Amino acid sequence: MGCSTSNNEEHMANIDIDALGVRNRMIVLSVDVISLPSTILRGFLRALGANVQEVEDGFEAITVCQSGVAFKAIFINMDFPYNEGAQTVKFLREMGIRSKLVGVTAHQNDMIPEFMQAGLDYCMEMPVQIETVSMVLREIEEDD
Repeated sequence: MGCSTSNNEEHMANIDIDALGVRNRMIVLSVDVISLPSTILRGFLRALGANVQEVEDGFEAITVCQSGVAFKAIFINMDFPYNEGAQTVKFLREMGIRSKLVGVTAHQNDMIPEFMQAGLDYCMEMPVQIETVSMVLREIEEDD
């Protein structure tokens, strides 16, 4: 049985990327291992005008943030083993990081309240849609 992408391709063909994009090029950090969903998210971020820096785990994210790089938003996979995503969010908040923290999860509603309590500003369920990513980026942009 093969995979059909015709519905997704048709949906993407009807989207005006320029209308969804952000006005000012913002720097964002993507914290995730290399996977198809994370690759799609990073592609959406770039298509919408974000400058994306990538790291593969929470430790790398903390190290990059400690180096002084300022990100408008940090997109974090909340599904890392050992609750690493939530622990990373808590630690970034304890460090005083003021970037908007956006969790991305494959979990349905059951885990989202716990993730939000860790200090997230937003939480998106996979598979992410470009319209959702655009909405989050625009809200972050408007907060400035």
